[in-house]
Amino acid sequence: MLLNRLYLHLAFSSSLMAVCSCQMAQEPPARPELVVEGWIDSNGFPTVLLSSSALPTEEPGKLEEIIARWGKVTIENRGKEVVMIGRSNTGIGFPFYCYYTYEMIGQPGEIYSIRAEYGGRSVVATCRMPSQIVEIDSLTMGSKGVGEVYFTAPEICPAYVVVKANIGGGTRFYPTPLGFAECLTPGASMSLPVYLPLSSVSKLPVGEALVGEELHVKLATVSKEVYDYWVAFGEIATVGSNSFVGTAENLPPTVSGGLGVWSAQGVSHTWSATITK
Repeated sequence: MLLNRLYLHLAFSSSLMAVCSCQMAQEPPARPELVVEGWIDSNGFPTVLLSSSALPTEEPGKLEEIIARWGKVTIENRGKEVVMIGRSNTGIGFPFYCYYTYEMIGQPGEIYSIRAEYGGRSVVATCRMPSQIVEIDSLTMGSKGVGEVYFTAPEICPAYVVVKANIGGGTRFYPTPLGFAECLTPGASMSLPVYLPLSSVSKLPVGEALVGEELHVKLATVSKEVYDYWVAFGEIATVGSNSFVGTAENLPPTVSGGLGVWSAQGVSHTWSATITK
């Protein structure tokens, strides 16, 4: 899970700083928190990824300790509550397990709430899907998966958009570095850079493994709270190699009782381009 990798990184960084501060009294470890990454797209079905912020033990195969299998996740809209089904899904990326349902479909302007329960802990979140969907007007792509996406600000502003992408297809799209914009002027022509999604930063620079792959790009119109979250997340992911910079406390809360983000988002049609050297 992209979020969990960041929280694990922050936990390792915190441990490093604690070791360096050897004069400080030791404190008992904090209780692991639930980490949620969930979304429901316009005309799409909800998906929730659930895991724990606990650091896995050093024993082989113990990474699965942080995967929250057999939890209970519900989604509610206009008084209708649906229990989501958990299943293994290797194609969605870490934690290779997701909760989903086909009994609810995303509609612009609607409010969607989730509750996730696991191991005696629970996380709740509510998000209204924006009533407007910002579409992509055009996409240009240069070398190394770097391009530009062009779009028009909606008639009602402010509006908040996030560029999301994935490589090779699938239902899970990731935010891209610097791919965030606040639309303030109705009808304005706007653009954002397109870089490889944050999930693929370990593969940079682009090598033979990615050349020829299809980069799929879409715009997500999100709430102000979700927008602020992804902007802060992008900043932490960019400078997170510095142990004294990124901390989970810098992330604006979008869920209660744990960590992570729940987004009801209006999504554009997906555009695709081939990655070149």
